[in-house]
Amino acid sequence: MDKKESFLNLLYKKFPDPYTTIILSLIILFIVNSGLTYNAVIAFFLATLTAFIVETSILYFKFKKYVFPKTAIITSLIVVSIVDSGSWLIISLAVLLALIFKHTIRYNDAPVFNPATSGLFAALMLNPNAGTWWANSNTIAILILGTIVSWRIILLYLY
Repeated sequence: MDKKESFLNLLYKKFPDPYTTIILSLIILFIVNSGLTYNAVIAFFLATLTAFIVETSILYFKFKKYVFPKTAIITSLIVVSIVDSGSWLIISLAVLLALIFKHTIRYNDAPVFNPATSGLFAALMLNPNAGTWWANSNTIAILILGTIVSWRIILLYLY
């Protein structure tokens, strides 16, 4: 094993798990692209809080134990990055519906629809003018964080 490969292996092991890497990347994109405006911050907290409460409640009801809802947080961060940040109620309802669809519309014990996509669909059905996708405004941040996430979930091999 050469030094470059061992360094990349070490670096790979030091990164958090793929879900945490995605969450951190989405939070960084939110901070970089939102400008931390009042509406964006409120939408962020409402979406994340909705996802946390709903998913934790559902998982506790199903398994009788508390589990940190990483996939629900990812869903909420994707929804909040695409839906207009002034639509707080729409964002919360979209996240709520996305998680309900995730746990009710299933085949072979797996969700039929991607939760973030179903949440966005719900948001656009509730308000067709809600979609803005403001989180893609900084291309360099997206390229850097997208590469890190792809590498972390082993879709891109750097060595």
